[in-house]
Amino acid sequence: MAKQGDCIDQMVGASVGEPATKTKTIKEGSLRLNRGPKNRTEAALHIYYYDLLNSLLHSLQEVLHSSEKIPKIAKPIPIALAGGTVLPSGFREHFEKALTNVNLPIEISEVRIAEDPLNSTAKGAMVMALSEEV
Repeated sequence: MAKQGDCIDQMVGASVGEPATKTKTIKEGSLRLNRGPKNRTEAALHIYYYDLLNSLLHSLQEVLHSSEKIPKIAKPIPIALAGGTVLPSGFREHFEKALTNVNLPIEISEVRIAEDPLNSTAKGAMVMALSEEV
């Protein structure tokens, strides 16, 4: 997806006249999505986060519904969230709420944040790359 953490940092920074690095520091350090924004940067982050969640879940819905190769899964599966974008307090709760607005052809058992969100994505990519080599 074109929208992701770095894109949020750049777009919010541009819209409020701050460097993307400052936006990233706020996003990954003090942003609380489970309360109202305290300033313009947080307000912009809230807006971009809601857009990101809606876009992500609607894209997931489209891909799963258009795929002919979805395996039959006997029981609900969990969704694990990772990356710096999931660090703000309240992200999981907003993800779960947005998830109720889409119709997925699979059942979800739970939504959880990875133990090490900043490194899990890179570790997963490394495992995939190593498995492709073999």
